[in-house]
Amino acid sequence: MFKKPVKPEEVYEEFSSGIKSIFGSNLLSIYLYGSGARGEYIQGKSDINFLVVIKSEGLKFLSGVWEYLDKWEKRGISTPLILTESYLSSSLDTFPLEFHNMKEANDLVFGKDLLENIIINDNDLRVQVEHELKAKLLSLRQGFMNTKGNRNELIDLISQSLPTISAIFNGTLHLKKIEIKGKKLSELYTAVEETFKLRNGLFRDLLNVKLAVGKRTTSELIELMEEYMTAIRSIFRNVDKM
Repeated sequence: MFKKPVKPEEVYEEFSSGIKSIFGSNLLSIYLYGSGARGEYIQGKSDINFLVVIKSEGLKFLSGVWEYLDKWEKRGISTPLILTESYLSSSLDTFPLEFHNMKEANDLVFGKDLLENIIINDNDLRVQVEHELKAKLLSLRQGFMNTKGNRNELIDLISQSLPTISAIFNGTLHLKKIEIKGKKLSELYTAVEETFKLRNGLFRDLLNVKLAVGKRTTSELIELMEEYMTAIRSIFRNVDKM
């Protein structure tokens, strides 16, 4: 019987064993990233995300993951992100935000730490952060209209948008030269609210909606969504002036 682990570390050995059997000497590194690396994994709710770095020669063995995918899914492990070392080094200017976030919050499970010394260009990061904020603001507005004020759809919109927004915030604060002492979302949200002069507790309230903590009326959810969109617009305008 497959069971979702209490902690991501519980699946390190079995995941690593499978990856090693697939790629052998072509395997360079395995990392945990995402909520698990930030210490915010929730059993049964959070996915366990792994980054696997291999040599280019290992690409011919990609189909080897097929026999493991069903088992991994039952254990809460998402399909791993598999990159070659050359792809990683040549994509820092294309995906600066993603690699910045991985560098800032990861757990090296196996191999050489290839993320430790990567250098993200701040201008590349600013361009992507600005693009992502613009896109997310449009997505929130469109999604808000499409809910037609339905309570459950408002909750879904908030819940599904927060992970992406949180990832963008990491890069945004870096551009403002603000370093967070910890990796937890609560610390990230507090820093964003203070930096951009937003209501203290705004993103905690949004996170509580996602985690089903407390119960809000439809009117309260609408008001919270409107404040959410206004906040993202304010942050975007700030970044746009940088």
